[in-house]
Amino acid sequence: MKGFGLFVKTLAANTARLNSLDAHTGRLTLVLGNESADLDSMVSSLALAYALSPTISAPPIPIINTNRSDMTLRPESTLLLRTTLQANDSGIDALTFIDDFDLTRVVSYGRKHGLDVWLVDHNAPASRQTELEPF
Repeated sequence: MKGFGLFVKTLAANTARLNSLDAHTGRLTLVLGNESADLDSMVSSLALAYALSPTISAPPIPIINTNRSDMTLRPESTLLLRTTLQANDSGIDALTFIDDFDLTRVVSYGRKHGLDVWLVDHNAPASRQTELEPF
């Protein structure tokens, strides 16, 4: 398995990847924590994406399942993520939050090119994300 530092360096490209789907044709893999976006959910989505990364061709995309602006409400999560990511020459800005991209567009892309959705810290998509159920 490649090192965590190398995995962290792939994070910054994920949001751009989800916002420029016309330039891609390969299968996408999303790792989605629960919508409460508590610390264990965020860490779990990052950890599973890291664990999956050597098993699939395109880097899996861990999704922080809250709006980016809501991170100010989670100081303990911000501290841990900032410290961990900075230790690997990155930062919270490199993470992909649920409001950073158009989920409906990603689902449309997935119907054509393939989409795998891994859920961590919950067993079904949030009620506002039912379009992910087929995946």
